[in-house]
Amino acid sequence: MINNALESARATAVIDIGKSRCKVFILDESGCIIFEQSTATVSNGHLLNVAAIWQWLVKALGEASSQFNITAIFPVAHGATAALGSVAKASWYVLDYESDFSSVDAQYQARRGAFSETHSPNLQRGLNLARQLFWLKEKEPHIWAQAEQILLYPQYWAWRLCGITATEVTSLGCHTDLWNPLQGKFSQLAKYLAVDRKLPEFRHAWQVLGNIKGDIADATGLAETCQVYCGCHDSNASYAAYLARHEKVFSVVSTGTWMVCMSNGSQPVLDSTQDTLSNVDVMGRSVPCARFMGGREYDLICGSPECGSNITDALALITDGTFAQPAFTTLGGPFSARSGVLPKAVRKQQLPTLASLYCALMTDYCLDLAAARGTVFVEGRFCKDEVYMRALAGLRQAGVCRGRANGSCSGAHALMRWPEPMPMGEEEPISQPLSGMDEYRRLWRGALAL
Repeated sequence: MINNALESARATAVIDIGKSRCKVFILDESGCIIFEQSTATVSNGHLLNVAAIWQWLVKALGEASSQFNITAIFPVAHGATAALGSVAKASWYVLDYESDFSSVDAQYQARRGAFSETHSPNLQRGLNLARQLFWLKEKEPHIWAQAEQILLYPQYWAWRLCGITATEVTSLGCHTDLWNPLQGKFSQLAKYLAVDRKLPEFRHAWQVLGNIKGDIADATGLAETCQVYCGCHDSNASYAAYLARHEKVFSVVSTGTWMVCMSNGSQPVLDSTQDTLSNVDVMGRSVPCARFMGGREYDLICGSPECGSNITDALALITDGTFAQPAFTTLGGPFSARSGVLPKAVRKQQLPTLASLYCALMTDYCLDLAAARGTVFVEGRFCKDEVYMRALAGLRQAGVCRGRANGSCSGAHALMRWPEPMPMGEEEPISQPLSGMDEYRRLWRGALAL
């Protein structure tokens, strides 16, 4: 039963299962965040511990439901992940894409489709979801044989909540090697792996699958009338908030562990060797993208920073032409084959600023790869980083706007009202770009012989 005092405080929940952290957000009717909790994503290095995540999620929803009348839940989750198992047996196997699947690389390479079919680059480890499935089929055939069904990661969490299975295209079209984004159909590799027969019925991200299950209502205190949406891939949720405005030309940078640059209204020549690709938006349309593991690289550059980035250090580093050279992780990005280089002259306290400038230079380069046009909207973790935002504004003539630190929330809020247009003018234009960025970029790209 819902406390009478809460009946007027209608709210919705967004569950955001990220690669580094899992979060629960409660939004009021205007889309503002009024409650949040987070925890570290749990993995043993090979399997994601979905049982531990579920235990935390139920507790977090329970705490939220004691304060708010939650009428709907929208799940978003990171890409390159699926749950394999059986709805009837409620037993699921969820591989961690950072695990090592290289033992099948030769066989997999012979089977995977051409880039012209899937617009999906050949990525490291398990970042192509099909490589995980192929590895399981070849190396763990007993587990593969027991995997009667496949649920993409956002829809796995939707199923846990409401007991209804679905497939949604944004996760399926996210560098999986399983989807042909231009024709909107399964790839030949997906048919070889029988993925097309193991995935449930397609539903749109904005569709309601059903109400939460009775046992979940009992465990959380949520009303049994609480609806569960199909949900979508996290970066695509951020992108959807801008699609809802019906703008023809714009770019979105979704920032977090990954920085994904998505371009609307451009037609670049995609290059698989530079990790450019097509994602698929909630409408099923191909979206030119370029990305790098910006949040991870930032952390690796900084180490354990004692302070954050600051403008004074940024101006000094720009004036001196001091920069970091990519890359600091091999997991994706246009420079994953290179080894990262830190300048010798930089002081420890300058590392966060150096990292912010590095991420701005990399973002600018990826936006160029995606032939980005129009205003750049930055969503997620880095929109709060003044050095990053002002440096990027100094590099993009069409302008940069600060979006929301939790971009998936604004997207989920839009999708729960789809296709109602979202109000314009909520983002903050960056009016004080850092000076000297054009020359700083020229020096950086020159050092990389670009």
